[in-house]
Amino acid sequence: MKKCYEYLECSQKECVMYEREDSINCWEVEETLCNHTYIELINKAQKDKCSYCIYYKAVVKDNIHKNK
Repeated sequence: MKKCYEYLECSQKECVMYEREDSINCWEVEETLCNHTYIELINKAQKDKCSYCIYYKAVVKDNIHKNK
C-alpha cells in the first residue's frame, strides 16, 4: 500500500508524514497536517473520525483483504 502522501498526492512538505518510510500510519501520528490523528481519536472517543478519509478507507480495505 502506498503511503498517505503518495496516495493522496500530497505536496505539504512540512507535514511530519511527508516522505516518511516507516510502517506508521498517518492517523497514528500527532501533528500531521491532516485532522485525524490516532491520539485525537482516543482522547475524544471518536474512533470513526477517520471514516471520511479515502486513504484510511483504502488501508482498512486492503488490510481486510490481506487477512482473509
